Amino acid sequence: MIRLFTKRSADPHKDLVAMLGGYELPSFRTTVVSTLRLLRDDNASSEQIAGQIELDPGLQMRVLRTVNAAAFGLSTKVSSVPHAINLLGRSRLEPLVLTVAVKDALPSGQIPGFDAGCFWHHSAVRAMAARGFARRLHPRTQEEAFAAGLLLDLAVPVLASAKGAEYVETYRSATDDPSASLVALERSSLGYDHTVAGQLIAESWELPDYLCQAIGSHHDDDANEVEAGIRLAALLRDQDGPGDVDPIVTAASERYDVSPEDAVTIMQAAFEEAGHFSGLMA
Repeated sequence: MIRLFTKRSADPHKDLVAMLGGYELPSFRTTVVSTLRLLRDDNASSEQIAGQIELDPGLQMRVLRTVNAAAFGLSTKVSSVPHAINLLGRSRLEPLVLTVAVKDALPSGQIPGFDAGCFWHHSAVRAMAARGFARRLHPRTQEEAFAAGLLLDLAVPVLASAKGAEYVETYRSATDDPSASLVALERSSLGYDHTVAGQLIAESWELPDYLCQAIGSHHDDDANEVEAGIRLAALLRDQDGPGDVDPIVTAASERYDVSPEDAVTIMQAAFEEAGHFSGLMA
């Protein structure tokens, strides 16, 4: 496996542009950057954070819609951004803002042959699965696992947009063949895979270390820094349906002592919850 960027690149944007043939990755909106900066500032008040989010009606709407989705698991309806901050706390709100920001920044136009809706549905299943297993194995980082699960394959739509038919054919070859490996096909076609490109994208956007590590290492069995819930969710391929979870169930049992019954329940819930959530992210 080509691991060109397992450590942070000195200039990820330059490396990414070279890799993608001059493709320019969109930037986060100024309001998003400012919101994330405030969320990471211990001296920033909740009022400052809420005020910044409210400056961006699109971000505000997406955050509230997502928080209030049944799949997000809250029993209390969130009526406003200050309410969301008080209910969730900034540590849980940051991964949510990140997922909304990244989704909005990724290519959204029609890419011939690439089914973006199907891609985001499977990303939502991974997010739900990662959070479900995290609740069982490392409950303090459930929302981080959720964000990572959703964004593990964030490079895929970028590669489809940058490389066009060349990459779409590779991607479809993997999704059409249950025995195929997307990573192997990418390496053969491009000379690198979506984890390498994804890590550079994450670093270019200055995403948190846990996201950069998860995105860059989720197919690397030796990367111990990636948490268990994320590792298990990463085993779900885009061609997998509810009946294709045996490898995840086996890995959960053998590696992390999660009973097969519990693992099946977590995956069933992930597929059920993902449908509505992926609609919110569309």
